[in-house]
Amino acid sequence: MVSPSKGPSNGDRVMNGPIRQWRYASEDIGLADRISRELEIPVLISRLLVARGMRDAAVVHDYLHPDLRQLHDPFLMDGMKAAVNRVKEAIEGNEVVGVHGDYDTDGITATALMLTALGEMIPREKMIYKLPSRYDEGYGISEDAVRALAQGGATLLISVDCGVQAMDAVDLARTLGMDVIVTDHHEMGTELPKALSVLDPKVKGSGYPFKGLSGVGVAFKLVHALNLSDVLTRDIRDHLHLVALGTIADIVPLTDENRPLVREGLEVLSATDSPGILALRRETGLDPGRGISSTDVSHRLAPRLNAAGRLGNPEMALELLLTGDRVDADVFSRELSTLNFRRQAIAARVMEEALEMARSTGALTRSSIVVAKEGWNPGVLGITASRMLEETGKPSVVLTTEGGTARGSARAPSGFDLLAALEHCKGSLDRWGGHDRAAGLTMGAASIASFKDGLDAYISERYPDGLPPPVIEIDLDLAPSELGIRSIVSLELMQPTGFGNPASSISIRDALVGPRVQAVGGGKHLKFDIDGGDGHINCIWFNSGHLARNVLPGSTISICGSPDINRWGGNDEVQIRIMDIKGLDIRPI
Repeated sequence: MVSPSKGPSNGDRVMNGPIRQWRYASEDIGLADRISRELEIPVLISRLLVARGMRDAAVVHDYLHPDLRQLHDPFLMDGMKAAVNRVKEAIEGNEVVGVHGDYDTDGITATALMLTALGEMIPREKMIYKLPSRYDEGYGISEDAVRALAQGGATLLISVDCGVQAMDAVDLARTLGMDVIVTDHHEMGTELPKALSVLDPKVKGSGYPFKGLSGVGVAFKLVHALNLSDVLTRDIRDHLHLVALGTIADIVPLTDENRPLVREGLEVLSATDSPGILALRRETGLDPGRGISSTDVSHRLAPRLNAAGRLGNPEMALELLLTGDRVDADVFSRELSTLNFRRQAIAARVMEEALEMARSTGALTRSSIVVAKEGWNPGVLGITASRMLEETGKPSVVLTTEGGTARGSARAPSGFDLLAALEHCKGSLDRWGGHDRAAGLTMGAASIASFKDGLDAYISERYPDGLPPPVIEIDLDLAPSELGIRSIVSLELMQPTGFGNPASSISIRDALVGPRVQAVGGGKHLKFDIDGGDGHINCIWFNSGHLARNVLPGSTISICGSPDINRWGGNDEVQIRIMDIKGLDIRPI
């Protein structure tokens, strides 16, 4: 439901990075007006949702008012009944239960959820867990981890956010006397592990109607099923703060049942008395008087939880979520902040080196970006690959080498099938896996050159005219006078926004730049005003402070961005978070 760009010419320089195409959705003003009257909502939000394809008032109503009644029956997932029965048996038999998670926020919150939920019926001394080290073990269930859980007395192993491809580890667990329940959301391999139950909506024949759950989301479905079966009795809503944290952090689509899970979860997160969450709020400076948003999670909370696995021990983040002691929580949260600051500094250095390497080696002229260096921290390679993709618009792979082995992360633009590209290059790879746009990979350092050539060959075969330009999807083209504060406040009903449910995107053509143009945040960000008719509208363009000299007071530019309400010092005002500007002469990198 899109129309070709009707905005400024694509010949204009559009951003700090690759040229982007602005693509507009088709509008139906009459239908939007009718839905606005029927639901008594501002016409701006009805116009926007109609432009996104919601053409029925009931659909719009359900979207704007998600609740837990919209959740799917967990028993629709193949293997759920067997999993519930086995957990019930473990509880009744006073067995030791082992939980194996992952080192990222999704895996950490899934582990916390499983330990907390089962802790209602299982004594703490009867539950053990394992989170892998990114450096020593890598992703997934290692055989050493299985042996450690078996030595701890576990007779039931529940994996969370991992396990669907752990063939050997599951076989070993069975040999050592453990039944295994896999809860995962990753793609399966050629066959499934021989577990008692594999709960994964992406598994062929899973029967589950929604494939977009996070790892903690799938773990929650098991808890939900245990609750419906009266094996557990605690209100499932009590666990939703963990579901919201992991779901937002793992960048799964905030659609279908993820929407009510995260909406309700953010409410629980905002009101929780958990010492760990409260300490994290204090450490990140989140106003205790307002609710926590999806942006707060993705930009403030999750990076700190992730920092534990990227640079240190993921168990610190888990202990923060589990602790009931305020003093311990404060210690953990401060240490996580310290790790996060270190992570930011390391990531900035690696990005600078990677970009310079891409320039000096001619990688920027290729169809894809592949850079590698000995000593780069593996914990920041995914971030670096994402930033390289943003800067270049090309599939980007960032590797660290050690002892003849190269491993790292790959990121790809929307519409590019990264897993298919890696499959094409399998002759150069030892291991790889992930999603369409994000993957991890390992190869011999001697194979890097052949991998570069193979990836470029794949792109040339499928895109003989070159990769298409990155696209910004724009909901509405508006005049500044349409950005009234009541209308923009109504857009908050779209929360939680994120992947799959992006914040509103609007454009304003021929906007008149006001007198104030400045680089803020130590020169990192660009802030300026545009003429709003009755006053000025604030605009902020993050990570673009170096472009301040290109935005001239009194000049006319076209902008696109996401309008929201900036609440500061007791004042509410409309602000546009800029995504792109046309009408500037900005040279490419």
